[in-house]
Amino acid sequence: TLEALDRNDPEEIEEELGDLLYQILFHAKLGAQENRFDIQGVIRSISDKMIRRHPHVFEAADLHTPDQVVHQWEEIKKNEKKNSRRRSVLDGIPRTLPSLLRAQKL
Repeated sequence: TLEALDRNDPEEIEEELGDLLYQILFHAKLGAQENRFDIQGVIRSISDKMIRRHPHVFEAADLHTPDQVVHQWEEIKKNEKKNSRRRSVLDGIPRTLPSLLRAQKL
């Protein structure tokens, strides 16, 4: 998907986004079959996250500059990490990242 976006090829982007959507729907169906989660929960989760992380869009946040928006977003993310169920500083950092990039994420 990223390569298609980098190449700015509309047909390829459309195909790749279709593949991505298929994966989302497929895994949501598996989750529903196992009574773990369903597509409505996935949609609700991303909707809640977008509203929570972007109060400057969805609420009357008093932010006037891009720097203020970025600062608020970073604060929101920091608070989310504080309140998460992660047990280790490495939780949430993909194991597949190259070592130096993984270290930078810490």
